[in-house]
Amino acid sequence: MTLRHTLRSLRHRPGFAGLVILTLGLGIGAATAIFTVVNAVLLKPLPYRDPSGLAMIWSKWSNFDKTWVSLAEYADYQRQTQLFEDVALWNTGGEVTLTGPEGHAESVSGAQATANLLDVLGVTPAAGQMFSAAEDVPNGPAVVMVGYDLWRRRWSGDPGLVGKTIQVDGQPYRVSGILPRDFRLPLEFQSRNSVQLLGPVQMDRSAPSRGSHCCYTIGRLKPGVTAGLASNEIHALATQWTQQGLYPVDMRFQPFAVSLDDEVTGPVRPALVLLVAAVTLLLVLTCANVANLMLTRASDRGREMAVRAALGAGIRDMLRLALGESLVLGLAGGALGLGLAWAGVRRGPGAGGRHRDAVRAGSVREGAAARSGRLAAGRAGAERRGRPPAGPHRPGGVRDGLRRPPAGGCRADDAHLHQSDAHRSGIRLKERAHAASLLARREIQHGGERERVLPDPRG
Repeated sequence: MTLRHTLRSLRHRPGFAGLVILTLGLGIGAATAIFTVVNAVLLKPLPYRDPSGLAMIWSKWSNFDKTWVSLAEYADYQRQTQLFEDVALWNTGGEVTLTGPEGHAESVSGAQATANLLDVLGVTPAAGQMFSAAEDVPNGPAVVMVGYDLWRRRWSGDPGLVGKTIQVDGQPYRVSGILPRDFRLPLEFQSRNSVQLLGPVQMDRSAPSRGSHCCYTIGRLKPGVTAGLASNEIHALATQWTQQGLYPVDMRFQPFAVSLDDEVTGPVRPALVLLVAAVTLLLVLTCANVANLMLTRASDRGREMAVRAALGAGIRDMLRLALGESLVLGLAGGALGLGLAWAGVRRGPGAGGRHRDAVRAGSVREGAAARSGRLAAGRAGAERRGRPPAGPHRPGGVRDGLRRPPAGGCRADDAHLHQSDAHRSGIRLKERAHAASLLARREIQHGGERERVLPDPRG
């Protein structure tokens, strides 16, 4: 009965109800969207074993502040460093064409890596195994690992695919295994695409190229070692190489290491922290504005509540009516906010990488907090109603068959909310006259006890 009376009351006040729901929806939607992105990018750990122990290795010289690593440098890092447990290399090759009798031709993202990449990252294939070091040699066998999403989509998750041959760019490749679910290379988290075919680099370790810097390099640090200490070590190695005449002095070759966490989240961390502070303030302002609306409504309904009290309604009855209205408005505003947040995160620019699974049930925490503030405002208004009114340069890939893909990226769009004092204009809908007419209608719930009312002596 209370719910039916609340819905009927709000239906007669569409301006007030719509303004409250829209205010809550915009505030909760903006806050939930930003907090969801922050959780996915900053708080959620990278999907590797002990990601804090991983560090990227970059090259630097007079013309470039940050660029890739050559095959010879990678081989030297693997042999000569003492602070890394192991070092792996990969090269993003670009789009390759997958054909075969199992489906139509399609372009997918391909890459090449050393055989120890998954071991360095600390992940396990979903099926089969990583290609071996014996296959990662010059003129070695044509083997490839298939991405989990591609495996499920094109081959319906058939475990028998492992060991079979597929056609990549018109050439036969044997499938050695399936990459883990949601697997991404370390620098693909802010990209819309992820690698779906991963083959061996098959570099010539006896005579690697030192001049072509075309590969990404990642290492697993030994326990207790920081990226700064690793940078000092590889910088000392580069000094030795320059003294040996491998690099000209005026090149000023200075490699360095960056922790993977800083590499992935470092560029966006300050902006996201600032957005968190902004949407937190926005959430507080949203609750304050809705509370102000409810208090204004409470003062306008003073006569109605006084009549209810005269008819025998108690504090509990009027609290139930007020909180019922707060609950309906809060749920409607929360649902609108969650829908806006879902649409913004899923369909907005850069809705890939670590953002694609960002909308979850846990993301409603911020909406629940806003609704809690909304209910508190309703409780305060109800207490008043109970009384009479008073958030470079790079050459081609290692092999011709894998080309570098177009760079992907994501950006976060700010969510702005504008509110003005004009929101009060839709509240006063001649409520006092309407309250009197409501009390004159017998079918409306009065919230009081009729048997306690004295009959009119005038008959």
